[in-house]
Amino acid sequence: MMKETKVIIRDLQTGGFSAHRTVEGLADDLYQDMCSDVETWEANGKLDFYSWSTPQRNLEIIDMYDYEVLYPTPSLIKQYEDYHKRAFERG
Repeated sequence: MMKETKVIIRDLQTGGFSAHRTVEGLADDLYQDMCSDVETWEANGKLDFYSWSTPQRNLEIIDMYDYEVLYPTPSLIKQYEDYHKRAFERG
């Protein structure tokens, strides 16, 4: 299994940063949130479509929930660490 790249994920609604450091991890949690509102998503015919974990699906879900995926730079890592009060783990 390939190791997923660590990223920084900004919450565009709050301006803060997600504790998640992988696209797949955040997308899976957001999909679980979608499942809690199953009637709305099934009515739109999207729940089955998003049940499959693919890179495209992950980015679409993250975009729907107003998150931005950013690659770590020294400046972003500092902002992340200041926000969470802990070190950004790259590994």
